[in-house]
Amino acid sequence: MERVRPGLLRMMDAWPNSPAFVIGRRMDVLAANRLAGALNPVCAAGGNMVRTLFLDPESRELYPHFDKVADETVASLRASAGADTDDPALFELVGELSLKSAHFRRLWARHEVRAKTSGEKVMRHPLVGELTVTYETLTVNGAAGQQLVVYHAEPGSASERALRLLATMTAEAPRTPAPRVRRAAER
Repeated sequence: MERVRPGLLRMMDAWPNSPAFVIGRRMDVLAANRLAGALNPVCAAGGNMVRTLFLDPESRELYPHFDKVADETVASLRASAGADTDDPALFELVGELSLKSAHFRRLWARHEVRAKTSGEKVMRHPLVGELTVTYETLTVNGAAGQQLVVYHAEPGSASERALRLLATMTAEAPRTPAPRVRRAAER
């Protein structure tokens, strides 16, 4: 069972204008601050970034450049899985997605490995419109396979104003609790 340290949760909550979330090695969302959940429903704690991206039709609405995001996500899943391809939960996730998504199946068959350390994403949010965010992915020391992802927008940009507006809209909403990440067989 993967857990996020309380200090890391407090740190993320202290960033009211920066969406932040922690993922595990299979891209399970282990925790997310309020703004991350408001910006992107995929960031709900307990979900899986890859599963949601490929199986939730709303993902195509959220990402105007869906194909680029999908390509990067699959290559990143391979990178985070590393050499441990015998991981039963990873095997189950890849099997499920391969059966349910031809797009995932094609990308997985490429065998591309590419860690997502930083980059840019364009998102189309239903409340604040289209915005461009930059992300930084940081390894969480002492928590094998965990990564902290933080989004930010160019200072003074329309995207920064959109994030600030979204932050004020969600200021009182409780942070999504981090439930135990369950394997598909437990569901």
